[in-house]
Amino acid sequence: MCHLVIRASVNWISHMLLHQTSHVDTANSVSLRTLTTPYQYGSAHMHTKCLDNSMRSTGLLFKCALWLMLWGSINAGPWNLRDPQGFTGYIHAGRALLPLLVLPASIVIICNRRNLLRVPLFAPSRLLAIYGLAGFILSVRSPEPFEAFYWAAAYLAAVATAVSFTASPLRERDVRWPILLSWLCVFVILTGAIIFCRGLIFSEAGSAYDTYSYAWSSVYGMPMVLSSGMGRNAGVIGVVVACTLLRKKTWRRLLWVPPFLFFTFVVFRMQSRGAMIAYTVTLLFIFAMVGVRWRVIGPIVALMIVVVLPATSRQWYEESYVYYTRGADREGVITLSGRTDIWALSDAALRDAWIVGWGHQGDRTVVGRHIHNAILYAAIATGFPGCIVYVTSWIQSWAILWRSLRRNTWTMMGSGRWLLESTAIFLFFSIRSITETTTASFSIDLLVVLPLIVYVETLNYSRHVESVYQPQLPDLSRLLRECDSSYEWYS
Repeated sequence: MCHLVIRASVNWISHMLLHQTSHVDTANSVSLRTLTTPYQYGSAHMHTKCLDNSMRSTGLLFKCALWLMLWGSINAGPWNLRDPQGFTGYIHAGRALLPLLVLPASIVIICNRRNLLRVPLFAPSRLLAIYGLAGFILSVRSPEPFEAFYWAAAYLAAVATAVSFTASPLRERDVRWPILLSWLCVFVILTGAIIFCRGLIFSEAGSAYDTYSYAWSSVYGMPMVLSSGMGRNAGVIGVVVACTLLRKKTWRRLLWVPPFLFFTFVVFRMQSRGAMIAYTVTLLFIFAMVGVRWRVIGPIVALMIVVVLPATSRQWYEESYVYYTRGADREGVITLSGRTDIWALSDAALRDAWIVGWGHQGDRTVVGRHIHNAILYAAIATGFPGCIVYVTSWIQSWAILWRSLRRNTWTMMGSGRWLLESTAIFLFFSIRSITETTTASFSIDLLVVLPLIVYVETLNYSRHVESVYQPQLPDLSRLLRECDSSYEWYS
């Protein structure tokens, strides 16, 4: 009996090793099923395992490079491809070509992987892919078809590259890489802008909004982020730091207080009202999610800053009102600095193409203005059918996030910090979508939000990411019955 148990155990372990390495299929790999001695078996297993890890690392590195190439194309566009002048002109032209190079490469990765994470057609990333493809097809109707095709291709490149991170073999930390790279790029852009414009941002002027927006609009022929973009970048980093601060214990929490206060200062210093409102609401959400104590402290502190302190002094109240509204009158506040007037201009474009849109950047080519609203942008670009698909992607994203939070997915996956940060940043950009295009167009907003959507999809549609594609091990009792007819080399 002991002899049978030993032979069955060896058989079971051998099957486990075979299943774990069966997905490696290269010209130089060794077939484990043709080996006749335990020594050869162990050597071949080590060889295939090292080869598998090397292939996995190379593939992940290549996908990270594609994602960074998309970030390298930010603030470049089809205008850089028309008659570039000088060295900097050709540099920007090369940056503008990056999305067009990333798109076919990411499609090849997806088509070459048979084991992509299987999600329903109505999953947010798939809906965004359908929306982008519709915008690509409808670009033929645009008054500027080349620009429309370019931005549609860049949009599809971002979606395809983000989805490619879910290719087999799937690991949770692999799906996190585009999130980390996006946060790193946002931090680099924000730090560079703060360093180069420190004299303007930290000047004694009453408004950093005016001094920054008009004094530093371009560098070396490249358009730079405006005050709203600075507020967005500082808000993203501030949210990440806030989540880290509140989840740290004891004295380590104090180390994150200075960076949190600094990025919060930058958000409010730039006076972007959309960023300030979104940032405040997101911080309250983080306080509510972290624990009961912060759930009470957070609203009290916010109430003290926004209501109680200004109410103690009329001068403080007037100065606070002027600062937060940037000196706008009542009409300017109601119209969101004229954004509602711009929204009204989209009526003609929507009436002429309410079923089929004008392709990406249709607000610029048809309306002649930046529309400053994600839903209106989607409607102009792809018509109302495409707009419905785009809005459904937002609804589905929030449904997945809510489902993950209710299921306490972070306890099961050990990913509480990541899920909390993903939900908080997604809330930040959901509020921002009222006055900006966010995920409706190729932009920094899309490159920050899209990896979060793919990551939460991965948590939601797979019970355990690390073992999604590992075959089920054979039953030990069945192997015990079959052990006499297998592995003759052991006896």
